[in-house]
Amino acid sequence: MPLTFQAKVQADDWFRFNMRHNYTSFSGILSVVVGLLLYVAAFMARERFGTENIVLFFLLDTMFLLYTPIRLKARSKLVTAEGAPLADTYTYTLGEEAIEVEANAAASEEENRAVLPYNLIYKAILTKQGLYIYSSRVNAYIIPRRDIESQVDEICDILRKKLQSYQLNF
Repeated sequence: MPLTFQAKVQADDWFRFNMRHNYTSFSGILSVVVGLLLYVAAFMARERFGTENIVLFFLLDTMFLLYTPIRLKARSKLVTAEGAPLADTYTYTLGEEAIEVEANAAASEEENRAVLPYNLIYKAILTKQGLYIYSSRVNAYIIPRRDIESQVDEICDILRKKLQSYQLNF
């Protein structure tokens, strides 16, 4: 029997997903480590380069570390603003063969519907904030947990039956 639920992505949901996606990858972790090492290097070289240069270096390093979160926060407001594609409420149906996703918008029926067969799901991750169903390494359906709280166990059971254990992170 298919399971149907609705979800709406808000700016904070999109921001949290992208922060998690960016900072759980090797390049995200490496950027933080390099940024912190640059702070240590600047502190250790403070006598050699002078106070003005070290202050400038600290400011540039701070910008380096804060650029991604600030950019993602600004972009999250843009992509979830009224009229943007992520501003819609989506209806998800977990069927026998696939997950069907339909946007509740005024566009044509064909443009509002997507079908993701279970065998094409890259991975599914359940966090405190939501469920992320990846259709590729970088693209995911973001389902806020507040919208599925009463159905989390049912959704997880269906995904456990349809996906391999290496595709699940619950």
